[in-house]
Amino acid sequence: MTLIEDVAGLKELEKKATPGEWIKAEQLEYDADYETADHLVGGPTGRTEYDRDIGVFTTYNADPDEIYDDAIICRPDMEDDADFIAKLRNAAPALLDVLGAFRKGDADSIDTVIGALSFNPQWAPHIAVLQRMYEAAAKMEAKQE
Repeated sequence: MTLIEDVAGLKELEKKATPGEWIKAEQLEYDADYETADHLVGGPTGRTEYDRDIGVFTTYNADPDEIYDDAIICRPDMEDDADFIAKLRNAAPALLDVLGAFRKGDADSIDTVIGALSFNPQWAPHIAVLQRMYEAAAKMEAKQE
């Protein structure tokens, strides 16, 4: 299977996935001034911290009769995972559109254009751009294990 084929499948999965802007849950960080019998008392510091109890979620609500406004998607254990999941999910449609522009045979076509232009040094800056596109197309067309 190639990445070109993978992208087609990912586009279908993305269409079925929960829509909406996904965000990493955060809560105000508190400065603990003193301890009472059961808890620390303090005021907000103005900073936020990752709320692991909530995790990554979207404000999309599939059921208007549902009492909750937000749909919790997952609860990763680490803040870096939450950042990655939320940002990648939000970027997925655009990334898949860009990757979906590649077609089988693009690498050969781009390589042919590079060869045709390489005789003239004035095309060197453009050839550098085409070389990057060639490398991307070759990766997209390569068989994956």
